[in-house]
Amino acid sequence: MAYRKVYFRIRTERYSSGWSSDAGILLADRRVKNMVFVCEHCHFELEAAAKPCQCPDCGKLNQIRTATSSESKEFQARKLEDVWQDSIAALAG
Repeated sequence: MAYRKVYFRIRTERYSSGWSSDAGILLADRRVKNMVFVCEHCHFELEAAAKPCQCPDCGKLNQIRTATSSESKEFQARKLEDVWQDSIAALAG
């Protein structure tokens, strides 16, 4: 008796290509909530689904902590700011 592998496409939020032969596994659409983390060394703030072990800015290991609620709110507010708006022209004119 011959066995045949069954291939199917996996499509998730972050990964939309590739083939898999795990026909028995169904992937549920899960929404991952990003959290805000802060580097204790350089105070770099980042948003990620899981706590990184290394700071992407300064490179220090094991210096990342979860942001406090006020730091998280300030980070979310800064994300909404339009940093490309030219405020100097508005002041000059």
